[in-house]
Amino acid sequence: MRSSTKRLIVGNVVFFTLLFFTACSSSPSKDQGFQVVTQDVAVNSAGQRGVPIPRPYMPVSGDYAAAPPPNQSQGGTISHYNQFTDDIGETFVYKAKAPAYWNQYVTFDVPCGTANLVNSGFAFYLYEAANVLMSNKGAFVWDCEHFDSSLPGASTRLVIQDSTPSTLTLWSTQHPLSTAHGMPRLQLYNPDRSIAASVNASSVASDGTNATFPFPTLPNGTKLPANLYGGTILNKNASGGYNYADFNFFSIAAHQSFDKPFGVAASFSNTSYQYCSTSDMYRDGSCAGSTECTSNSSPSQFPVVSLYSQNTVIVGSTAIPVGLNPTTVVTYGEETFSDYQDTGCHPIDGQQSSYTQTHCCPGKVACVRRRWMNGKGISRIQAGNDLKS
Repeated sequence: MRSSTKRLIVGNVVFFTLLFFTACSSSPSKDQGFQVVTQDVAVNSAGQRGVPIPRPYMPVSGDYAAAPPPNQSQGGTISHYNQFTDDIGETFVYKAKAPAYWNQYVTFDVPCGTANLVNSGFAFYLYEAANVLMSNKGAFVWDCEHFDSSLPGASTRLVIQDSTPSTLTLWSTQHPLSTAHGMPRLQLYNPDRSIAASVNASSVASDGTNATFPFPTLPNGTKLPANLYGGTILNKNASGGYNYADFNFFSIAAHQSFDKPFGVAASFSNTSYQYCSTSDMYRDGSCAGSTECTSNSSPSQFPVVSLYSQNTVIVGSTAIPVGLNPTTVVTYGEETFSDYQDTGCHPIDGQQSSYTQTHCCPGKVACVRRRWMNGKGISRIQAGNDLKS
């Protein structure tokens, strides 16, 4: 659950040059202010969303709009910011007034739909999210949505960990790849947005449509662990920094052996939450302190396999008896669970979402439906019952 999100469809290039300086002092404290995040998200025709991938080096800005609700005490002194997100698509606005209402802005060089568009020109499209209530140490997320039909190509989307190819070719549709100031770089991200690996291209097509990279490895040269990886292709600029070119993704799979598997499916689960608490700074029950929020998400992928000879379905490493002669396995659905708890001056509200994994065995043999919350199945029904009940 995010403070507020404006989703943008982005289709092309960003012409911003970044200059980086190394400071000798330590980073300022993040005790006061808020974070702004830019990321790419693939969306299919049914509206299902892929895993967010950091979209680095995006220009974001904001203006203080109004004081927070009366029961929230405001801190900070900064009432305007104009920054770029970093190499993982994040920037922190230090000492920003919060909690408070803010007008948030992001600038792209292509049209990203008409909603929230407040100004435009040649390669310039400014979007505004007005009157967003920002909590202290909270986050505002700009999602750049891309239709899956327009995703850039890749030489592979899935490799096996112990038989990875020597190279990986990726296409770019948002920005031509260039060698004018050096070879483009591929930066891979773990699901938690941290950088998993980076590698420079070994060759670039003469028309700038694609680049070939040595297949990425960990910094020590060992193979990447099994996971779903998002990637960003970056063009090197004249200042020695990088400009965003495009995004991509692929999976690395590990082996898992099964005895006479019949039906096989892959499933994805994601749990996200946000917890907020307001302090009672005067200890009088007025709840006059600041509200602080923390959030996180935990995605995972796992196989779903029917074992014909054992009358069992394996979900990840969990065996589920399904009766005689299971014949196929399918997964579908998404489910959202919300909870709210108020404990005086420390209200906690959270939202968790997870996919529902459903495994069906046609022919009225057996059907199992398990809803996974916090990694545990909480329901099971047999064939012939209503799957939606």
